[in-house]
Amino acid sequence: GTATVIITGTSGTVSATTTVSVTVNPLGNFALTATPKTLTIARSSSGTSTITIVPKNGFDQNISLTAVGLPNGVTASFSPNSTNTSSTLTLTAAKNAAVGKTAIAVTGVYGTLTHQVLVVLKVTK
Repeated sequence: GTATVIITGTSGTVSATTTVSVTVNPLGNFALTATPKTLTIARSSSGTSTITIVPKNGFDQNISLTAVGLPNGVTASFSPNSTNTSSTLTLTAAKNAAVGKTAIAVTGVYGTLTHQVLVVLKVTK
């Protein structure tokens, strides 16, 4: 919000006063969403999920995206890798990828701000 601050300086018997208006803006931030949140892909194929940056309090910076917790034989790529709107996450399973269900943490980072969204991947034969 906005506040008025009165500043008074005094030296001996002389003083002066001024008024300053100060506006405090909330710190911008962001959240991440994934659509779909669950992917099922067979070995030797790939699937996609859209990762959306949801700005809060006027946040409009590019977020760097990474994926951690990938099962053996699965790779992840983002297009684009850095964005302030949305990115397509492509998960690709090699022919020998580990079969099963895994929660992959998609992390978005800007400066000291870090947020995650989980994408559940099920790899089938």
